[in-house]
Amino acid sequence: GIQVDFDDGHCPTWRNTVQGLYNVTRAVHARLPGAPADIQECPVLMLRPRAFNMIEHHCMVNGKEVVGPLFDFAILMYHNAKLMSSLDVGPYFYLSKIEGPNETQLWNKIFTWTEHRL
Repeated sequence: GIQVDFDDGHCPTWRNTVQGLYNVTRAVHARLPGAPADIQECPVLMLRPRAFNMIEHHCMVNGKEVVGPLFDFAILMYHNAKLMSSLDVGPYFYLSKIEGPNETQLWNKIFTWTEHRL
């Protein structure tokens, strides 16, 4: 599979984050040079958001900075989830740095909420 890493393998500058998210969207929508013309021809595309200790300082909601992994997840889902789901190619997420049951439950709520809106 292919792992798109927004955590350890990513220098989270604003430019790098936006470019990385944009490249995933271009790949999913068959608009990224060098990527397969059909996302279904790819091995599994696994998206790895940042850990919860990372903050996205360039995005605010209700006057507060957004937690990095929620920003990554929201942008990736907004632009790609319907197409990926309709093609049965995900979206899939690799959550490598879960730090306990509370974080696991939070991700479960996020995934469940999102699934109901797809």
